[in-house]
Amino acid sequence: MTLTWTDLITLDLAKLDEAATEWKTAAEELAKLHGTVRDGLVKKSEAARWEGVNATVTREFVRSAAKEVDDLHREAKSIHAVLTDAHAELAQIQKRAKELADEARRGDPSHRPEPDQGLLVSDGGGGKVRVEPSICEVKGPNQRTKDMVRWYAETLTGLVSHAAEVDAAVTRALRASHGADPYNAGHAEYTSLDQDQLPRAMKLAALGGDAKPAQQAELRRLWQSLSPDARAQLWTAHRNDLLAAGLFNPSVKQVAPDRGSGKHGADDINVWDRYNWDEGKGVTIGDSKVFKGFSIPDGEPAQQHKVGLAQEFNMAGSSSVKHHELGGGTEWPSPDDPGRAGERSDPGRHGRDGGGDVDR
Repeated sequence: MTLTWTDLITLDLAKLDEAATEWKTAAEELAKLHGTVRDGLVKKSEAARWEGVNATVTREFVRSAAKEVDDLHREAKSIHAVLTDAHAELAQIQKRAKELADEARRGDPSHRPEPDQGLLVSDGGGGKVRVEPSICEVKGPNQRTKDMVRWYAETLTGLVSHAAEVDAAVTRALRASHGADPYNAGHAEYTSLDQDQLPRAMKLAALGGDAKPAQQAELRRLWQSLSPDARAQLWTAHRNDLLAAGLFNPSVKQVAPDRGSGKHGADDINVWDRYNWDEGKGVTIGDSKVFKGFSIPDGEPAQQHKVGLAQEFNMAGSSSVKHHELGGGTEWPSPDDPGRAGERSDPGRHGRDGGGDVDR
């Protein structure tokens, strides 16, 4: 059965915590019993001066009973460790999910130039989370709202996936600890969920740059789950692979900065200016060691404008749209060749290039 958003949000983790506490108590009591059996019954049996078939059978029985108590103690410790890890991880995931869902519903009234509207968060089924705008707009949601919807949906769905992966790891660890034999304890022994999760992390890390997006996402979630010691083992074994898989690429909320912006990650440059002949326009032209130029003093262009010889004009233009993946380790894209025909001596250049209006 697939873990859903509703399961994650409504899960009563207090019961899991109670179960972990009960298994801790059981492990402690079994440790005491094992000590009593080992130091009392076994020692007395081994030290007894008896011989014959009855003595041999009795000693073997006592040894077997002591081993069973020890196996039960180790199984209880293993189950306690697994449940404790599971509670800690699931509690953290659930807390983060609730915080993000509340954040999405509130929106951001302080955002400028316009506040961010609240979003609707619901169960999308199949482990997905549905996020929708809370306000319908005639022209549809703007780019910033679309980006917010996408980011919250992907992030919250990722938390559901993380919880499902933890749940699956716990299931495997409990089955291995119990051994599916109600009459024989003492099988796999776990000190944490690392023993289940680390092998999977090693396998995914080995893919390096060949890891697909879904595998990269799972690897990041496993990294979050692993203890510091397990992370150190993974890093030592697959340092370059982890870097190639993008484990440490920046993870930020990638949304358009405002309602009027284009899609996040698509950058272009827009410029506009009105060239006039006010103060600060004095210039020296052609001055060099070979050719002595001449100077136009400040104020002269303004005078030329007053008598109608100089013109004011608008300058405007936009670059082509460029995409750049943050943290990808690649260089920023170069601007396109403007492809403008003609030089400054070409009188038709201004009109062809959409240079703007000219005013006298």
